[in-house]
Amino acid sequence: MSTVQHPQEPEERALPPGFDPTRDVMRPPRAATARPPYRPLAGRAAAATAVLGLLLVISVASVISGYFEGQLLDRLIDGETVPDAELEASDTRVGMLGLGQGALWVASAIAFISWMHRAYSNIDALPGAYRRWGAGWTIGAWFVPILNFFRPKQLIDDIWRSGRPGSGPPAWLMVWWIGFLISGFLSRIATPNLGPDPTLQQLKSDSTNYMLSDGFDVAVLVLAILVVRVTTRRQLAAADAMHAEPDTGAPPLPWARSAEPAARTPDPTEPA
Repeated sequence: MSTVQHPQEPEERALPPGFDPTRDVMRPPRAATARPPYRPLAGRAAAATAVLGLLLVISVASVISGYFEGQLLDRLIDGETVPDAELEASDTRVGMLGLGQGALWVASAIAFISWMHRAYSNIDALPGAYRRWGAGWTIGAWFVPILNFFRPKQLIDDIWRSGRPGSGPPAWLMVWWIGFLISGFLSRIATPNLGPDPTLQQLKSDSTNYMLSDGFDVAVLVLAILVVRVTTRRQLAAADAMHAEPDTGAPPLPWARSAEPAARTPDPTEPA
């Protein structure tokens, strides 16, 4: 029997904080993630509302213009002689309204997505609220095929819930989204290929389709303005409830000091 005593195993020591044995390096401890500041949303909401409102006005004007154009085409179909000046005025009016609508659709899309991106990013600043996806999806979700049929609505739902965590989105939000999808479908129907020499009946049918599409857009735009205004109001109320200061991005002024006097360290030699 061997009497040789083996040396005792050294006592296992705890690893220091931040030590990664797989890389044999020291890493600084991970800092706790602070809640980001709530950033102003009212300005972007006002811009989106203004552009959507202008598009709403020009869509109403297009409906009225389409009605008068249909009346003019009916007169031509009945064989009535219409002065060239009246025909040119009608063509000019329809063309100008079409250009205005196209420009405002682009502007309203930019303004709405800009508002949506800020509102979705602000979810992280509100207590009890959460977002299911990254803020970049507020832009990319509109351009990904198939995904753009449902993901933007899901993002709006997250923004709605952030105003009052635990509350589900109302039914009229779904009505707005379905109307938006139908609006895109109607706009494609309203732009047929008439060919180089369309008949008066084809022109009348085309004018009627545009008028119906523009009329449907009016209802969708009213709901879109409500989405921006009501959702923004809910989120601002949640921010006010937690006394969140909007982050303007400007550094604090050097003369801005706390009104509270600094606490003085008591001197042990002074009598109580």
